[in-house]
Amino acid sequence: MKRALALILALTMVMALVACGGDKPTSSTPSSTPDKSAATSTPTEPSKPSEPEKPAEPEKPAEPKIYKTYTTSAASNAYAGIAQTTGDIDIQTRIAGTLYKTLPIDGKAVLSPLMAAEEPIDVNGDGVTWTIKLKKDLKWENGEPINADTFVYSWKMALDPKLVLGKASGVASNQIKVLNGMAYYQQGQEGKPAVAWEDVGIKKIDEYTLQITCEAQVTKVDVMRHFGSRLTCPIYQPLWEQCLSADGTTTTYGSTQDKIISSGPFKLTNWVIGAVREFEKNENYVRTDLVKLDGVKVTVLEDSGTAMQMFDKGEIHILSMGTAALDKYGDDPRIMYNPARVVYNIEFNTRNTEKPILNNETFRKALYYATNREEMAKLTNSIPSTGVVGARSTPSIDGTTFRQMAAKAGYEPANYGYDPTLAKQLFDQAMKDEGLETLELTLLGVSGKAESYAEYLQENWKNVFGADKFKLNLNLLPSAQNSAARKSWKDDPNGYEICFSTWDLTAGDRNAVKALAPFTTGASNRNAPYDIHTELNDLYAESQLPENRLDQDKQNEFALKMEQYIIEHAVVVPTVNNVTKTMYADNVILPLTNGWDIDMGWGAEFFDLAQ
Repeated sequence: MKRALALILALTMVMALVACGGDKPTSSTPSSTPDKSAATSTPTEPSKPSEPEKPAEPEKPAEPKIYKTYTTSAASNAYAGIAQTTGDIDIQTRIAGTLYKTLPIDGKAVLSPLMAAEEPIDVNGDGVTWTIKLKKDLKWENGEPINADTFVYSWKMALDPKLVLGKASGVASNQIKVLNGMAYYQQGQEGKPAVAWEDVGIKKIDEYTLQITCEAQVTKVDVMRHFGSRLTCPIYQPLWEQCLSADGTTTTYGSTQDKIISSGPFKLTNWVIGAVREFEKNENYVRTDLVKLDGVKVTVLEDSGTAMQMFDKGEIHILSMGTAALDKYGDDPRIMYNPARVVYNIEFNTRNTEKPILNNETFRKALYYATNREEMAKLTNSIPSTGVVGARSTPSIDGTTFRQMAAKAGYEPANYGYDPTLAKQLFDQAMKDEGLETLELTLLGVSGKAESYAEYLQENWKNVFGADKFKLNLNLLPSAQNSAARKSWKDDPNGYEICFSTWDLTAGDRNAVKALAPFTTGASNRNAPYDIHTELNDLYAESQLPENRLDQDKQNEFALKMEQYIIEHAVVVPTVNNVTKTMYADNVILPLTNGWDIDMGWGAEFFDLAQ
């Protein structure tokens, strides 16, 4: 009995050991039989304990986007009313806020409200009185608010007759003439009568509304362009009053970094006069969303040679293309062109009694068709011009240039008007009409500046007309002597024969008619006799009638007719148009698809840098 009991106990223990050595049940209820799969499974290597995860390395912050440029012009004052140098203007472009501004919208330059909430409103429908609503979240760089009082105070100070700030007169008279603005500014000068500020056409309607009254009818676009000028930027009253002298006749506002405050895209953070200017993005700028750069550094250099070295080393992002740079970089595709206003025209002294052929239209046309503008442009780093209105003129709010309008109208001839066969035929006919076998003329110009142009024409015309028939002499004088010689026809009809004529009229930037005004007999600043061209005078007079003067489409139509008359009758002979050339580093991203714009320039305050 004892042996049987011991055997039963031993068997029980064996079964218990077998049960304990099997796999863990898949159910929480104990199984009475072992898992069959356990007997056939192959043992696996025990897994190694997993290593603890390394913490993710923090992302390195992106390098700040600092656009590095240079200038050869030191700045002396950052306030628009006192500005004199291009260096001054450079600072103002970066720190000045205005009511309106041409902004980069979808790659295009668009004249838009900036600090204004909307376009100006013509109160009475007569184009004289306008209201301008302000945005309600305008701030200085320090976060303090800007409102209607800010602008009224700023413009009153700009026109202060005690200070007589020369540049600030643009507040009263630029694209529009503010009622009594110039009279207030000029009072006390040479017996000018006193004018009360209350009589000036600048008023506050409420905290966010201004009213402007003009001396004559103007358009909405005129108002926007006027108050888009940096001359109309606001001033910070607390700082202005600190900088004003006790007698109110002088101010140090804008003279140093700590005496200016920004309402524009950047704030001036470091200014070592004559050495460097540094800016940081102004987070309180009303359109800070359009500002892609974190900052700007402007280095003042003594010469352009140093700039080339810095550009090659990547120390600056821009290089202005002077003669040396053009020789080095040649046709580098990064070079971009900025059209100037100046066209070099050949002007004729039609009153010259010794050379009556100058009054012969057939001869003047011969010179037009004999001029190889394309080759002349290549040799003089300019662009060909078949018209007298410069490539800069953009009399359209959508950015269409006058030259594009002329091309669309069919006024841009093939080969830029160069037709040597026709030119020779016209020359021979004119010589026959005048009874001449040979002709010798003298071209008047400015020494140095016009030398390359003149020397090219000297060879160009000789090759077309024949060296045995035609000779061109050059009389290149210093600027003052050249100007006096050009105007001598009024007292001495034979004072000169032909000359270079150039006009740099800002009024023509937005209205081509104004660029053509000097070619009429009524122009006070004309340098040559145009008495024979009465039809041109009639066209200009008609363009100035009230029903035409404020209609931009009609102004463009008159300008096209006037320029076409000038070309058809060879009143003058256009040759080439000046341009400036600029090269940017590969990582510079321009804000406009077309590159340069008449109002924005290259739009430097809206640049971006690829990283």
